[in-house]
Amino acid sequence: MNINWQGVYPAVTTQYFDDLSIDFAATQYQLN
Repeated sequence: MNINWQGVYPAVTTQYFDDLSIDFAATQYQLN
């Protein structure tokens, strides 16, 4: 397999609550 990596790939970070559980709403907000 040969993948041609070109362009910009922005990172999306996972958002967490203080108790380290995942904040799905805040993480999804970053994608919109």
